[in-house]
Amino acid sequence: MVRRRTRALRDIVPGGRGMDECTLLGETLDYAVSLKAQVDTMQLLLRALQAPKNPNSKRIYAVSWYCSADAAVSRGTYRMVIQIFHG
Repeated sequence: MVRRRTRALRDIVPGGRGMDECTLLGETLDYAVSLKAQVDTMQLLLRALQAPKNPNSKRIYAVSWYCSADAAVSRGTYRMVIQIFHG
């Protein structure tokens, strides 16, 4: 059962096929946290887009992704930044 679940994690986690079990578990945690952050960010963006609009103001949305190297992980961590400007 443990082998089957480990194999499933290797298929899901990016780069998981080349990792030992300890590294795989750490990367799985990092990946789950990253996915949760992406969902939270997208929900915030959705709420901002659905907010009542003032006809006299313009909103400009700047969305960008960037990769930061993390010494604790073997791959970069992607982060999404959303800036909302009211004009």
